[in-house]
Amino acid sequence: MNNLAYYNGTYMPKSEVKISPDDRGFLFGDGVYEVIICYHGLPFYFEEHLKRLEYSLKEARINFYRSHEILDIISVLLRMNGLDNSDSTAYIQITRGVCERKHHFPDNTVTPTVYITVNPFYLNPSYITDGIKTATIQDVRWNRCDIKSVNLLANVLAQQEAFDKGANEGIFVKNGIITEGTHTSVFGIRKGVVFTHPAGNQILPSITRLIIFDLCIKLNIPIFEIPIKIEEISTFDELFLAGTTREITPVVQLDEYIIGKGTPGPITQILYNAFQNLVNEKKLLFI
Repeated sequence: MNNLAYYNGTYMPKSEVKISPDDRGFLFGDGVYEVIICYHGLPFYFEEHLKRLEYSLKEARINFYRSHEILDIISVLLRMNGLDNSDSTAYIQITRGVCERKHHFPDNTVTPTVYITVNPFYLNPSYITDGIKTATIQDVRWNRCDIKSVNLLANVLAQQEAFDKGANEGIFVKNGIITEGTHTSVFGIRKGVVFTHPAGNQILPSITRLIIFDLCIKLNIPIFEIPIKIEEISTFDELFLAGTTREITPVVQLDEYIIGKGTPGPITQILYNAFQNLVNEKKLLFI
């Protein structure tokens, strides 16, 4: 792998990318990002990811008008890095740009900083076969979690706290309600019904979450946007996380609670298999 990246119009070795100390992403976390998984060199649900990126840009009021170029840039990077026939992730970061440090926006002459890179993707198969342990973390983040901001300090601290507790991921809890994982959506299953936190500014509008809703409808699995109360977690038969780099990962333990029988549950497995079938169907469209 050549480890080449795209930076402000140029393809170059990642080691040669130089970020200005006056970049607002570096100074303030004033930027947004997107992560797209590419199965066998094919960006998965690209249009949905692009729509979310454009939403984040609009809500952050970053004037970027070249989103139509991103797919071509990713395709070039995959080819240049020898990942056009492999599973990988594409990372896209767009900041407000470089200017003198001041809190209010710079004038319109400042152009956004654009950085895109691709990396091999690997999901530990034991996470799927055995499930993972999670830990609850108090959700003290700001109230615009629907913006995919690069300002992720709260998520970083929460994930480290979960690791310190021997867990694979942290699950945020706010006012007694599970909101989402540190980088995933959270779904609970009770008596054959799937529950997850309602969409809104308290959670990120996950693309995988959208896919799961579609799969549940196709499979006649009831699914509702009803908050999961942490005090009721012992009544749930299954719990799983969903996200671009988690896919659909069973949770077998949350804090001291063993979920169900302590093994991945049947509905989670059905959804995981349906997700993998969807991935394979997308691949076949391009063969």
